[in-house]
Amino acid sequence: YRRYTALPLGNSSDWVRATFEIANLDIPFNAFALGELSSPEHPIAEPDASRLMHIALPIGKSSMLLGSDVMEMMGQVTENDNRNTIAISAESREEADQLFNGLSAGGNVEMPISDGPLGSYFGMFSDKFGVQWMVDFTPK
Repeated sequence: YRRYTALPLGNSSDWVRATFEIANLDIPFNAFALGELSSPEHPIAEPDASRLMHIALPIGKSSMLLGSDVMEMMGQVTENDNRNTIAISAESREEADQLFNGLSAGGNVEMPISDGPLGSYFGMFSDKFGVQWMVDFTPK
C-alpha cells in the first residue's frame, strides 16, 4: 500500500483528516482508494473512486485501527448502529480536555468529561461522523 499525506474525499478520510488535526497526530498510515482498482474492464466512477477501500492507522507497537468507506452501489448503510468505541488515555488533564473538546465538537456528548468516582478524569461522546469515543486521564 502507498503512504498518503493527503487523503481522497469520503467519510473515512474526512474523519481521519479531522481527527489527526484535532489530536495533533503526525504518524504514518496506509490508505488505498477504491479508484486505484479501476480499470477499463472494471471502472469505478466517482464518488466511489475517491472513497477508501482500506486505511490502517498504527496504534502502539502491535495494533491497527482499520477503516473503509461503503460504496454507493452497495445501497443504504446505517453506520450509526455501529457501537464500537475508541478509547484514548491522555497524558494530562489539559490534553484530555483538548482531545475531548476538539473531537466532540459538532458531535453528541454522552457523558461530559469530569472527575469520576474511581479517580479517573473521564468523558464519552460521538464525534460529528458518528464515531464513539472515550477520553480519560488517570493521574499516577
